[in-house]
Amino acid sequence: MKKTVLMMCVLFALGWFSVPCLWAESKEIDPRKSLLVTSEANQRCAKELVRYVYEMTGNVIETGQIKDISQYDYVFIIGNPETNPLAKQLEDKKIIKVDWPKLGEDGFVIKSVIDGAKQYLLIAGRTNQATRYAVNEYLERFCEIGFFVDGYYIPKTDKIPFLGIDVVEVPRFKIRFWNSDTGHWGLKKYQSRLWTAQRWLRQFDWMEKRKLNMTLLPLGANSSLINGAILRAFDVGEPPVEARYLSGWPAGWAWPGQYRDFVTKAVF
Repeated sequence: MKKTVLMMCVLFALGWFSVPCLWAESKEIDPRKSLLVTSEANQRCAKELVRYVYEMTGNVIETGQIKDISQYDYVFIIGNPETNPLAKQLEDKKIIKVDWPKLGEDGFVIKSVIDGAKQYLLIAGRTNQATRYAVNEYLERFCEIGFFVDGYYIPKTDKIPFLGIDVVEVPRFKIRFWNSDTGHWGLKKYQSRLWTAQRWLRQFDWMEKRKLNMTLLPLGANSSLINGAILRAFDVGEPPVEARYLSGWPAGWAWPGQYRDFVTKAVF
């Protein structure tokens, strides 16, 4: 029985993302000796990397441009040659060798390369979204950050992985779906019909970190996101508070109409 369950888990995991190449055990560096070079297109995920490294180590990775790299031993390159001039420079010198078309829209690379005495770590995909996937993969797989529905686990350390990394990933499936319509009234943190706009933002952030790109929103007539429209369409007012519950459980009247409208707009 245990072997069967284990095999099912392995098959499920392999169904999401393929890893066509192996990588050596990564070696760590002091983040204070590194520089991050990115572009305007990838500022968001670059800031994510800096933030999480700070939360892990208490140290900030400096950001800069090509002219600044001479002062550092190690350089993070966030973005592909089309968006990042440093990536373009190293590709022209044949230091970076990536078959970008084969990555598709969502595939990415995380690759350590060397140019003379300088060490680089390329984290990039063909698209900006794929580059965000790559940064999240680096943080999870190599930095051992746990991205969970109900919160993130961030280990404490003084060094971060940098050397000896060689990963190429391409998703097996174009659509990677998460059903956000829970359809039940269980633990509050899992019942999307009572989520605030801020909680939805957390959910979408988690989905991106798990490389999920499609969801189902609860827009049925009995959900909190649509009742404002239902009320206006039939020209009825808000029901009394006691009518919002059925045998003590919320029954479709979770939020006042004005707030439901706000949540709906914020979610979309």
